Amino acid sequence: MVRVQTPSSLSPTSVGTRADSTFDDACELLEDALGGHTRGAILDAAGRLGGFRAALGRLRAGMQSHTFATSVAPLALDRVLRQLDARTRAEGFHVLQAWDYRAHRFLDHTAPALMLERVAIRRAPGVDECDVLAALLDHYFLWILALLAVRAWDRGDPNANLDCVTRLANLLNGPQGSGHAFVETGELLLLLAISQYHPTEPAYDLLLHRVESLDAVHRRRMALVVAPVFASHLRWGFRFMYQRDPARMRADNAVDYPWVMFAVETLLDAYDCAKGAAGDKSDLDHVTEGLIDVISVDPSAFVDSIPDCLRGHEASHAKVRERLAGRRHELCAEWETRRPDQKWYSPIGFEVNFLNNVIVAMVETLAGLTEPHVSLDALCRRQAAGCDGPSALRLARVLTRYGGVTADAVGGHALVLYDGHHGSACFNAALEVLRA
Repeated sequence: MVRVQTPSSLSPTSVGTRADSTFDDACELLEDALGGHTRGAILDAAGRLGGFRAALGRLRAGMQSHTFATSVAPLALDRVLRQLDARTRAEGFHVLQAWDYRAHRFLDHTAPALMLERVAIRRAPGVDECDVLAALLDHYFLWILALLAVRAWDRGDPNANLDCVTRLANLLNGPQGSGHAFVETGELLLLLAISQYHPTEPAYDLLLHRVESLDAVHRRRMALVVAPVFASHLRWGFRFMYQRDPARMRADNAVDYPWVMFAVETLLDAYDCAKGAAGDKSDLDHVTEGLIDVISVDPSAFVDSIPDCLRGHEASHAKVRERLAGRRHELCAEWETRRPDQKWYSPIGFEVNFLNNVIVAMVETLAGLTEPHVSLDALCRRQAAGCDGPSALRLARVLTRYGGVTADAVGGHALVLYDGHHGSACFNAALEVLRA
């Protein structure tokens, strides 16, 4: 995978000096838009004349221009969003654009507009048109919130800013929208923002540097989504791209491994805290699951000598290696009590080439679905046996069927799949390495 090196202007200290109040402006505009009846007004205006195709055209035009007509005043997000987007592109991330793997460039149209065109072509018969339009509009705002999550370090307290994005996500998933919850937290939206291919390598290092500056609570939250997201991405590549060769996977994912190291180190800290917190079993469960998931991708990278993909992170690697060696019996015992069960969902069985493709699959398969479903956040953690409510395993199977139908997109391999048996094999292999 060829990546382009960044210009020297990208440095962790170069951001705040150019930032203005557009993050706050965007939060204010989006809170009004998502919390009230604005989305309904947008859909009413889009569908007023000309039928479904005309409504799609009006909605697409609004997505491209970031300005939507309503029966009263238009929702004009253009000025603020273009400032945020330009600043993000200058750092190397094109959050709102998709990468063209054939032409090796970013497409001119935004990802939400391309999603709209995709659904227009592939829409399943019998699905209510109003539901489709509502889901597409929510998908647009989902990417806007992802862009906003990247800008959490522009001004003020980034911890509070990420919390603000989480509150906006709750409004997006609320009763004024499509009824589908896609993503619930600012931390996972941040990972969604960078999940598409971006050729400027140091942009990932810059963002990781910022993530490491968060307070302990938000670093832990971030690690709990970094672990399953990066694990699912690397597991997919290990299986379908690298012929199960760790050396090939490491060489092709040098920008990912520092994020994985961050997750392992942060979750080990959280594990020690959870073990010391009497009675807080749910917290210990969540942290232990995250460690299982992320270490199982490439356990030798953390217990053996430092691999080339982690050069420059020698201190962190040495610390993690020592801690894993000192806790291996204890961790193996903890892992055994959380062995994957084929009857219940475990993120260790989830695989996806890039996270944004999960969202694509969710929009295509869930538009028009009247039954409740879990969010992407729920796919990042194990679902305990006997859990009531919407099933993570059911959603994972729906996405797997979708992945099978669209498998021709990448060499015949499904872009999204859930394979509990492969997850169990990864779990067993990781235990064997840790015990040795």
